[in-house]
Amino acid sequence: GHYYVHNHVKLDLKYHSRPGEYEGYRIVGFEVEPHSMTQATKNDLSEPSGIVAMCEEGAASPLFDLDMHSEIVYTYDVRWTESPMRWASRWDNYLKMSGGQIHWFS
Repeated sequence: GHYYVHNHVKLDLKYHSRPGEYEGYRIVGFEVEPHSMTQATKNDLSEPSGIVAMCEEGAASPLFDLDMHSEIVYTYDVRWTESPMRWASRWDNYLKMSGGQIHWFS
């Protein structure tokens, strides 16, 4: 069988701003979306680092196959999304769940 690696993640950081109440921004949530992306190796490129991840937005990238590579490059994208959610309300979705569905983190 073949083995595939999630070697790329897309991070979507949700932030909120209230200029009349405080300076700056507050992170009120985030989403992580893992992907398995193909990568070109040093035999395929003239890059000094020798390895480049091939990530194309909106395109279906071939999966990263472990059998075809001896090294793995891990990459990430970061997107900042403004959110209407206030700092004080960021846990409301979790607190409204019934007891069996809550995952507590310390």
